[in-house]
Amino acid sequence: MIHLAGPVLLVAVLAGAGVYGIIARRNAVLVLIGAELLLAAAGVLFVLGSALPAGGLIARAAGA
Repeated sequence: MIHLAGPVLLVAVLAGAGVYGIIARRNAVLVLIGAELLLAAAGVLFVLGSALPAGGLIARAAGA
């Protein structure tokens, strides 16, 4: 079982940088880079979700 703090922090940083890149930039290339950061954050979040047990965190807490 992986610890959740590291990947969740990575998702938060990627998503924050992506939203900032989309909102604060006027250059189209930088806006697209911000969108790519958001997609990368979503990908990491999907991988994190697939690493959880079948019932999610509730099943882990009930089994412990």
